[in-house]
Amino acid sequence: MPPLPAPVLSACCGHSHTVLVVVGGGVYSCGDNSYGQLGLGHRAHEASPQRVDYMRPRAADPSGGGALGGAAPSQSATCGPAVGVACGCFHTMILTADGALLG
Repeated sequence: MPPLPAPVLSACCGHSHTVLVVVGGGVYSCGDNSYGQLGLGHRAHEASPQRVDYMRPRAADPSGGGALGGAAPSQSATCGPAVGVACGCFHTMILTADGALLG
């Protein structure tokens, strides 16, 4: 596994997935992605941490799976860096420095 670009600031685990926030606000996720809980815009499982492009708006997943940054049509690329993460069994929420909650 390649090293992350910065030290981990916050980490959280769901049922079978892990999400990391690194210093500077980057978000990385890995594990089971059956419900789109990794926020990568697809449902493939990932064995090693993958960068989550949470600041880029995404269309809602028509199959019902989530994608971080994609649920709210008003979501824009102007949200601040990630400062926290929370995971449930099959979902993930990211808190940004400007108070936006993405999931």
